[in-house]
Amino acid sequence: MKGYIGRLTEDGSKFYVDLNSFLEAHVSILSKVGRGKSYLAGVLIEEFAKNKVPVLVIDTHGEYRTMIYPNDDRRSDLFRRFGVIPKGLPSKVRVYSVNRPGDLSFTMSDRRLRIRDLENLYPGKLKDSHKERLSQIIFEAGSRKYKIDDLINKASESTGPSKFTLLSVLDQIKSLKLFSSRFTKATDLVKKRKITILDINLLPRQLQRTIVASVLDMVFTARKAGKIPPFALVIDEAHLYAPEMKSVVSSEIFKDVTAEGRKFGLATIIITQRPSRISKDVLSQPQVQIYLKVTNPNDVQAIYRSIENATPELKDQLKILKRGQCLISGVDDDKPLKVDIRVRRTRHGGRSQRFGEE
Repeated sequence: MKGYIGRLTEDGSKFYVDLNSFLEAHVSILSKVGRGKSYLAGVLIEEFAKNKVPVLVIDTHGEYRTMIYPNDDRRSDLFRRFGVIPKGLPSKVRVYSVNRPGDLSFTMSDRRLRIRDLENLYPGKLKDSHKERLSQIIFEAGSRKYKIDDLINKASESTGPSKFTLLSVLDQIKSLKLFSSRFTKATDLVKKRKITILDINLLPRQLQRTIVASVLDMVFTARKAGKIPPFALVIDEAHLYAPEMKSVVSSEIFKDVTAEGRKFGLATIIITQRPSRISKDVLSQPQVQIYLKVTNPNDVQAIYRSIENATPELKDQLKILKRGQCLISGVDDDKPLKVDIRVRRTRHGGRSQRFGEE
């Protein structure tokens, strides 16, 4: 199972990767902002789709939904150079979002609503008295199916000053239209031969992290139980979901998935513009690393530390890569390979990629 990534810069020959080894190793895509991370991720997703590998994309900036359309780049010389024909994937791409017209609706289970979710969504708003009362309400409702309205009705029966704060938080949760008794399941998100994009663009950061934590836990549990097929999980802006300097609601499950997922057929493609700001526990897991141009000294050092047998020359190479070029480490035991990334078949949802420019 091979994936066409581009041409070797050294001799111009077509460069293919063994997608099976990619799926077994985990992959990271690292670069500074605006250097083509999501464009390259789109190339990989196209190759997975061509080889019928299911893909789930955590789309933080709404850049992948355009994969249903063919590439509309007018520079025909690029398509000739790489031997690529524009082609959209309308029958393979499915887009989920929260309350966005035209998309499939992503919702979470009412019964998965936990006190820690409320604390994460509204930090500092719940005092111990609120959490104690909410815990009692959820416990009382635990023996039967319940909805947020049931929790609100029960909270309205409370007495004392904590009642109004609790009702306010529950009303805000209801207004999100995120929690439902008819919720999105792992089997909805991961399907054979399909690319599923979970677009969480424009949502508040805390809500993004809550959704990512829930999704990772759900698909990891389902994959271990054999309820969904082996798949590739693409996480854009990964430093937001497992930051180095603090723990957030998605940190621990993200670390678990990258540490253990490959044993169960869950491969991760980790994309970040700030390698120095992502958890070292996460960054150390991918055995295949793909680098685009990086200049920030802290990020260069974080990358340097993550590569076995890294040479001082690598630091210099990271700083002078041209747009549209990358270094791939982990597919050749001797050295990182410099590759000119092929033009995409599908339309890129971010800023136009300019190949061959500094």
